[in-house]
Amino acid sequence: MLLELLERRVENLKRVGVAFSGGVDSFTVAYLCSRHAETTLYTVGFPDSHDVKAARELARVLELDWVPILLDRERLEEAVIEVLDFLEPGPRLPVEVCFEIPLYLVAKNSRERVVVAGQGSDELLLGYHRYRNGIGAEEQIRLLKELEKTVERERAMFARFGKELVLPFTDPEVVEFCLSLPLEKRADKKILRSELSRIFPDAASRKKKAAQYGSGVVKELKKISGGRLAEYVRERLLISRLLREISGPVREADPFRVLVSCVISQRSREERTEEACRRLFSRAKTPEEIVELGPEKVSELIKPAGLYREKAARIVELCKRISSGVPDTREGLMGLPGVGPKTADVVLCYGFGKPVVAVDTHVNRISKRLGLVPGDASREAVKRILEEKIPPKFRKYVNQGLVRFGREVCRPVRPRCGSCNLSDLCPKVYIGS
Repeated sequence: MLLELLERRVENLKRVGVAFSGGVDSFTVAYLCSRHAETTLYTVGFPDSHDVKAARELARVLELDWVPILLDRERLEEAVIEVLDFLEPGPRLPVEVCFEIPLYLVAKNSRERVVVAGQGSDELLLGYHRYRNGIGAEEQIRLLKELEKTVERERAMFARFGKELVLPFTDPEVVEFCLSLPLEKRADKKILRSELSRIFPDAASRKKKAAQYGSGVVKELKKISGGRLAEYVRERLLISRLLREISGPVREADPFRVLVSCVISQRSREERTEEACRRLFSRAKTPEEIVELGPEKVSELIKPAGLYREKAARIVELCKRISSGVPDTREGLMGLPGVGPKTADVVLCYGFGKPVVAVDTHVNRISKRLGLVPGDASREAVKRILEEKIPPKFRKYVNQGLVRFGREVCRPVRPRCGSCNLSDLCPKVYIGS
């Protein structure tokens, strides 16, 4: 009877992906989908994790295409930041981010527009160990309300990628049927295991860890966080919220232009820098053409940016040194006249597309105000700490994004905390001191 109800929810699907951890829930929906639709299985986990090993074996039993989405540290830390964009602060935050990561990565990586998953089975068929001996009416209501919120969040994850999440266990008819069963049939998913055992006895009897454990997510995050998972997740929530505020179009250019623009921008307002760059690059588009112009003409062109004679001499000297190409290492760039750590990192990030954090006055000030780095950290220490905490994929947003954020919202004096979307998470270090 239960399998029949579940099958009705998927019988009209034609091409689906299935979030497949190898547990009895996902195995059931995978089998039912395969009876009606072209079905591909997706499993998230570290290469040697329980879920990946089990799913590989059970995909062969079902004779279905199987796609492992394998984790490593970098991919996991990226997923933490991205999943936290859907979550809010609270005591369950570390648990929620861990169990949502596998499904989120299926949403992100599956090829199909429709994905089916087994969510809801644990709540309806008391798959949690603490309910093996029963559950009170109030606790059941709380559990179902929590499931409702989780389902809403998970559907939003799939919607972000233009996909639909189908959850057969949350279908109203299935929910009503499950809740009408006596405890002895619900506990430990006995009715589901019983019906499935007539077709796949081995799969029906398998025990499985929750996805956050079976995938290896919790184990690796505990290792990354040094055992301080709750603290780690709270800080990544702040970073996730910050990236939401500062992410946007990134201005990139060839390394030569980025380097010269950095020299022009020193101790100059943004609008004056842009005007000076526009004037210079309209007359000279290569290092050789700038050398040919000479210091006097260059100083005239970049005059709006201020300190134009000093900058012009430096730019011409730079261009003599980079006629064969701009160095693509930090050491090589800092060997050029007038190029310090910040300029070198800006060129590496926005000229060469390398995942580095360039620390200027805004990055230094705001990262300390947010409590992401110690207040007495040097700029080199700020760079190192931010690069440890921010995955490579997101580092390009830090410098340009925090410059805008620092001018418009998190200002040095009289910051606009009332209109800041980080205000509930920000420790506001040094404000008013």
